[in-house]
Amino acid sequence: MALFYAPATRYLGPIAVLIALALILGFVGGAAAQHGPGTMRIDGSLDFLRPDGTSAASISIEIAETDGARSRGLMGREVPDFTTGMLFVFDKAQILHFWMRNTPSSLDMIFITDEGEILNIAHRTIPMSDTIYSSAGAARYVVEVRGGFAEHFGIERGGRIEWQRVKR
Repeated sequence: MALFYAPATRYLGPIAVLIALALILGFVGGAAAQHGPGTMRIDGSLDFLRPDGTSAASISIEIAETDGARSRGLMGREVPDFTTGMLFVFDKAQILHFWMRNTPSSLDMIFITDEGEILNIAHRTIPMSDTIYSSAGAARYVVEVRGGFAEHFGIERGGRIEWQRVKR
């Protein structure tokens, strides 16, 4: 979940990180579950492509592109199956850090570069934990899908994504 993300800088020490966490938790507080369990808003679609360009999988996505939406992420909700996920969009590529606090089910977190290339994958994250999952380099996007998705569809580093919004 994206309750916690922060650009990695050499100026952030452990105390600054703890203060930031406290502020984020205080801000997010009771706003964790605005959607019911298993419900996802469909904002667009996303295709996973293998390194050779062939399609590996397609999903419907909820798009989180504001600070509030990224902070809430999928807290209090479960991804019901392998057909949906959440796309986190950031203003610029940077080192990203996510955790699973208040997230009831395991996810695969797929970190993606500005150009749409899969950088790394955190497989089967630990639900309801404060374990930090980070991008292996500058990432602009993160896709969260049900745990086991990447293995099931053969999604791996070097693959790509293409996504689009639903026209309303």
